[in-house]
Amino acid sequence: EHARLHCITMIYSCLNSLALKVDTFCQAGIHFWLETMKDIKGFEGVYAITKEGKVWVYPREESQRWMGGSFLKNYRMNTGYFCVRLFSKGKEKLCTVHRLVALYYIPNPENKGFVNHKNGIKTDNRIGNLEWCTQAENNRHASITGLCASGESLPQHKLTKIEVLEIRKTYRYGDKKFGGPALGRKHGVHQGTISQIITRKIWKQI
Repeated sequence: EHARLHCITMIYSCLNSLALKVDTFCQAGIHFWLETMKDIKGFEGVYAITKEGKVWVYPREESQRWMGGSFLKNYRMNTGYFCVRLFSKGKEKLCTVHRLVALYYIPNPENKGFVNHKNGIKTDNRIGNLEWCTQAENNRHASITGLCASGESLPQHKLTKIEVLEIRKTYRYGDKKFGGPALGRKHGVHQGTISQIITRKIWKQI
């Protein structure tokens, strides 16, 4: 019986020691975030952003309850990007996480208006994966990484590459049989689509 009690005591002591170490480790991690994060403008003392794309909620008393003291949950938008909703004093703001990281940690001397994910992964919002870019640079990168669908990869496409090539080959401006309206009826698309194919505003890749 004495041996059994001693064993239980040792196990309890080990578990307490492990819990203390885990708690200390977690606190050290939180302190690291607190030392490097930056307050979000307009929400100072309420929310802060880290270099890794985590939004911290400062602990605060609200309606006689303590709230916060943790990282905010990210929500994935239909576009694939992570966003967060910020609330303070009746004010609400929806922010994309990658843009927050770029605004507070990445210099933008040329005042470029877009933020690019270097590896093409929209949910990877680490500072090292982001860069400021122009719209043209962003579109070019999206095309290279496959983020920008085109041609038959578009879910709403009605034409195949073979049909597009045929349209360009047979098109005759103003012709009753091979003009825009006629080709549109033949392929089941609007004549404006035919015009865009001929002028290469769409299906530019072939």
